[in-house]
Amino acid sequence: MRPVVDTIEASVHRGMTTLHNRLVELGIDHVWGDYGPGVHDWPYWTRARAQTLPALMRSTQR
Repeated sequence: MRPVVDTIEASVHRGMTTLHNRLVELGIDHVWGDYGPGVHDWPYWTRARAQTLPALMRSTQR
């Protein structure tokens, strides 16, 4: 039997992949980084923050 966290992460990944595909179909611009199912641990957050924070900061500057 798979650990609960693996089952949850696999389910979340399927849902997010479905959302991404639908946004593509609708022509809605979005950021998609498919890391596969996994755990949202510190290496994940460090990488995502480094990739996202500069654009977020630019969008809030006036």
